[in-house]
Order: sequence, then structure tokens, then C-alpha cells
Amino acid sequence: MSYHAELRILEPFLRQAEWSQAQVALAQLLKKYPEAAELHYRMAVLLQENQVDAQADAHYLQVLRLLPQHAPSWFGRGFLALRSDNLDLAETCLKRAVQAQPDFRQALDYLAQALWLKGQETDAFLYWEACLQIQSELRLHQKLCLHYQALKRWSEALAHVQEWLALCPNDANAWNEYGLILRSLKQAEPAHRAFERALELEPGFAQVYTNLGHLARECGQMTAALAAYCQAITLQPTYAEGWLNYSQCLYDNGLTAQAQTAIAQALQLQPALLRKRKEAISSKRSDRDSSMLSLRQALQLPRVYACQEELLEARARLSFTLAQLQITNFEIQDPLCEFSGLTNFYLAYQGQNDRELNSTLAQFLQRYLSPQLALCEPAPDKLKIGLVSACFQDHSVTHCFGGMIQALAQEPDFEVLLFLAPSSKPDQVTELLKERVQGLEHLSASLEHARLQIQQQALDLLIYPELGMDHFSWLLAFSRLAPHQAVLSGHPTTSGIPTIDTFISHADLELPSAQNHYSENLLCLPGVPVNYTRPPRRSLNASSDLGLPSGRHLYLCPMTLFKIHPDFDAVIKGILERDPQADLYLFKFHQTLLHQILERRFQRSLGNLAARVHFLPWMPWGQFMLWLENADVVLDTFHFGGGNTLYMAFEREVPVVTWPSEFQRGRGGLGLYQAMGLDFGVAQTPEDYIQIAVRLAQEKDWNRQCRLLLRERNALIFGQTRSTEALILWLKAYLYQK
Repeated sequence: MSYHAELRILEPFLRQAEWSQAQVALAQLLKKYPEAAELHYRMAVLLQENQVDAQADAHYLQVLRLLPQHAPSWFGRGFLALRSDNLDLAETCLKRAVQAQPDFRQALDYLAQALWLKGQETDAFLYWEACLQIQSELRLHQKLCLHYQALKRWSEALAHVQEWLALCPNDANAWNEYGLILRSLKQAEPAHRAFERALELEPGFAQVYTNLGHLARECGQMTAALAAYCQAITLQPTYAEGWLNYSQCLYDNGLTAQAQTAIAQALQLQPALLRKRKEAISSKRSDRDSSMLSLRQALQLPRVYACQEELLEARARLSFTLAQLQITNFEIQDPLCEFSGLTNFYLAYQGQNDRELNSTLAQFLQRYLSPQLALCEPAPDKLKIGLVSACFQDHSVTHCFGGMIQALAQEPDFEVLLFLAPSSKPDQVTELLKERVQGLEHLSASLEHARLQIQQQALDLLIYPELGMDHFSWLLAFSRLAPHQAVLSGHPTTSGIPTIDTFISHADLELPSAQNHYSENLLCLPGVPVNYTRPPRRSLNASSDLGLPSGRHLYLCPMTLFKIHPDFDAVIKGILERDPQADLYLFKFHQTLLHQILERRFQRSLGNLAARVHFLPWMPWGQFMLWLENADVVLDTFHFGGGNTLYMAFEREVPVVTWPSEFQRGRGGLGLYQAMGLDFGVAQTPEDYIQIAVRLAQEKDWNRQCRLLLRERNALIFGQTRSTEALILWLKAYLYQK
């Protein structure tokens, strides 16, 4: 009897027998026909199904000895290797299976899984895509949809979610993912409809409400955003990330106390929420977690103060918290997550000397944020200067310091490198800077890797144009990455950080006692504070009609709302009392609800006069300039005054009233007036401020004379290089000392 005849007789028995009996029968036949590849394959599959992996692999090897291109046996060996976590062998065998049979869908799928487990995600998804070319499968469309979202490859993600919906049109998860992708594609209305459809299918889907909250925030609908976030945690009170999102939205809109309560609830539910996502989630809250929460809440300073008492309480709470942390169990495991969006930025708006508080905070954090790094030896013949910021784009910081950076790069003895923090949004300004400097590098999103990137450049000097606006740069500044490190006045207050050696300021903006305001050594440069390029005269709307009633006086205070200190209310009240035709206009801060806090504060501090204080929407540059040009007078705030806005006002020949404070951040108006040789808008006291402002609005002839003086003199504050030249000399002296 032939081999094939014997196998046909045995087939019914093999289909019905216990696996051990089938194994015995196949073994007997193999003794008779040891070179029968089919029998070895049948035996291998039987053993594999019953997890006798070593023997199964031996039979697959026998098949491949006889038939080297037998794809099912290569697949079988790959499957066994994958099951035993031998990923390298699995990859090798499964690739051989695919080479032998390119349309072997199961082999492609398992090969993708092996590569995924090896961390080769890009290759893995290429093989899953190949699977889908052979046959559509829901599981793979779901997987690829999520993968391409993570890569921000929205068109591919969209294609897969549409296939997902075609297969499962009533899947709420699919509609949620569809909404997320449309949101990322800036298609707000279709995204909103997709989220609403998900809720129709699954009304209790809390994460969808969170996504509606994100969408509403992006569209400037803050009331709707807060309502959506609140609904998410109402539906799922244990939803820790929902509480975190709610907290962030509350804080952005000035609801600080509620935000602190919400973040406490989030971390109560999931103490590891602000640490690395891969860390195991613990439900137990340690002393260390409580300490971190206390610091986070203390640093969540109100963005706008309801009253002076709230300001003093917030400052006292931060001071008390820092004192308590000195004697408690504290640890920072993941700085970027735990300090996400958090710095000491808002402390500068309280109008007090921040040296002690910032130094105490920085010295405390220095223990946890300052790894010991060996510096590379700088080259002896050139001065290598690095600058780190998230603002090297169309941003006020670059408007101030872009000219200085380009001037440094033109010096033959200098080499200037720019390091872009991860939150940077490169644009045409970035490209222009890239052309003018010797190098531009995007920093890794990992703090550790970013430190190494900078360290390996062997810099002589590392400069931060500002510290506090971006939490990544702020955390980076705690490391010694160059022999000398300095900060510019992009955020004009002391950093307090021990590894920052020099604060570069300007003599016209500092009092003789100013060193008392800084933990760094204070370097005061002469001349106009920055080499500011005159703003272009962009085309404006032909009509300057702002819809204002005739006969009114337009007082414009175009400063961010953080700068409206409670002390400023008395000046506003004095102006409105003395000028019955006065209307004061401020600008809302983007789409937030911060102005509502000021509205309530003004109701208390101004009484009926508050009806003449108006909040304009955040607006494009052209509309903003129309308001600026039509203002009778611009009001500079104290104790933190204007920066870029003052340059724009003076360029448009609009009189500005300013009362210089004790600190550099409140002396910009004085510095610019001095540079022009003028002083008509500089007040000596708050009472003097009121008188000057009212006179400028009421006495049209004097107002015109002041505007003519500005027209004659404002060129003196633009394109000035004296300050930059002095900095270059200081740097060359440093180079000479090398």
C-alpha cells in the first residue's frame, strides 16, 4: 500500500481521536515514511496545538530540511518563538514565511506583533497595513487608527476610522476617535457632531465629554468647556484625568481655589497621575504625594486677583509651603509631568521683591533638579554661545531680542546656537533666525536628553532669553550646562536659580539698589533696553470708526490682565471721577473668562463707575492697532508695566502715562521716555498719574503737542544698538579671559 493510501485510511481516525492517540498514529507512520514532509508538518501542528513546543519545533525543522520554502512551517516556528518570547527568532522565521508567501496574512500579522514587542513600531505598522491590503479587519483598523493619531498622521488615521465606522456604524468608541481626528484637523463643527453621535450611542461616555471640553476650549467657548468637563466627572466621579482637565480649565479662567480642589481630587484618585504614564497606578497616597500636591497648589498663584487680600494670602501660602517642605518627605520622580505647565511665572505680578521667595523655591528644587554633569571643554579660539527658549518665533521675546541675537551671530569671534524647547511653534521668524545664526537645534522632549544635547555642544555661555514662561526651559535652567549661564529680561524678574550666574538688564531700568532684587549678578547695559525693530506699517482697515459715541474720551489700557494689580484700581477710579467723558477699555485675555474676575472686582472698588470700564475681545493685530491709534491716551500698568505694547504705542505717536515702580518690570515706560528725552507722561505718584492722564484726554492741544514730540523723537527707541554693542564688549572680555 502506498504512503498516500495509508494516509487516506488514517484521516478519519486522526480527526476523531484524542490528540495523544493521533500523535501515536502519526509517529508510527513517520517511522515508515521518515522523509514525508507532510507527516512532519501534521505532527508539528498537533504538538503545537497541545503546547508541546520543543517537539513541534523539531518537526517544523524536519519539514524545512525537506522543503526550505515551506511558508506554513516558517510561520509555525515563528509562532512558537513568539509564544516563548524569543522575539529575534520569531522575527527571522516570520520574515522567511512572508518571503516564501507574500500574501500569507497570518504571518504578516504575527510578524507585526513581534516587531511591536521589540519596539520597532514603524515596521510593525507597515506589516499590519500589508495585512489590510489582503483583507479588511476591524481589529487592525482600530489599531492603525490609534497608531496614526499618536504619530499625528491625521489623513491615515482618518482613513482607518472611516473603515472602522463602515464596519461598526453604531460603535461609540469609533465616533469618539472620529471626533478626535476631526478636531486635530481643525474641523470643529464636524468634530462636535461626531462627539454628539458618540453620546447618543453611549450617554454615559465620560471621556467624550472631556473631548467636548477640549474642543470648546480651542474654540474659545470657556463656559461650555467648563460645563463639559464638569459633566465628565459627574458621570464618572473616579475619572482622575477628568478632574485634572477640569482643574486646568478652572485655573486658566482664574478660578484658582476651585482648580486647587479639583487637582487634589485628581491626585487623591490617582497619586501617580502626574508622573510617568508607564508607572504602575497606585491607589495609595504617600507623604511624598501630599508634599508635591502642596507645592503644586502653592505655585498655582491666581492669574488675576479678586482683591489685595487674596494676593497677600497667596504669597503667604507659598512662603509657608516652602518652609514646611524643608522638613517633610519630598521627592521629584518625573519633573516634566509633575511640573507640567507650572513655574513661578505669576509671582512677578504681585508687585513685590521676589528675590527671597524665588531663591527659596529654587534652592529647594535644586536638590532634585540639578544632576551632576561633566562639562565638555570649550574651544579656545571662539566664544560659543547657546540660547534656549520656546519663543524663537513670532513672539514678544523674539521681538525684543531677535536683533541682539543676530548681532551676536555676526561677530567673527562668536558662534551662536539656538536650542528650541519642545513647546516651540516654529514659523517664518524661526527660519529667519536659523539663516542668521551658526546653528539651530530642536531639543528632545526628554529633559535628560535635552541636557545632553546642550552639554555636548561644549558651550562657553548659555543664555535664557526668559525664565518662567515655559516650564521645560525653567526646569532645564537648574542644570549646569555651560561654565557661565545668564538670563535676559524676557520675563523681568530674578530666577532665584543658583546655576544662573548673571541677569542681563539695562541701566535706564534699574535703581542703584537693584542688585537687592536679584539672586544673580546684575549686569546693567547702557542705552535703550533692546534693539527693537520698528513695527511695520501694515495695511489697516480704511475706516477707523470703532462705533464709539462722539464726545467721549478713550482711555486704553492694552496690557494683559495679569498686570492689572489691585493697586491700579484707585487710579482707574480717580480718572473716571475727574473725567465724566472718560471710558476705559481693556482687552480680554484670549478667550478666557479672566475679565469676569476683574468685572466683579471693579464692581466693588469702583461702584457705579465700573459701568464705564469695558472689555474688548482679544483681536487681530490690525484691529488692535485701530484701537491704539484712536486712543486719546494709553495707560501703562504698575507694578508690572508694558513691553512690546509701549513700543507700538510710541511708534503710533500715542501718549502713554506711566508711573515707574521700584522694579525693572515696572520701569519700561520711564526708560523709553528717557531715551527720547521726554518726560510728559512720567508720573511721580499715583495722584500725578491721574492728573496727567486726564489732562492728555481733555486738553486736545497739549495732546497734539505730545504726539508731535513723539513723532520727532520716537526713532530714538528703534533699531538702537548701544545696548547690544555693550553686551558684545562684555562677551569679548569674557573670551579674552579664556
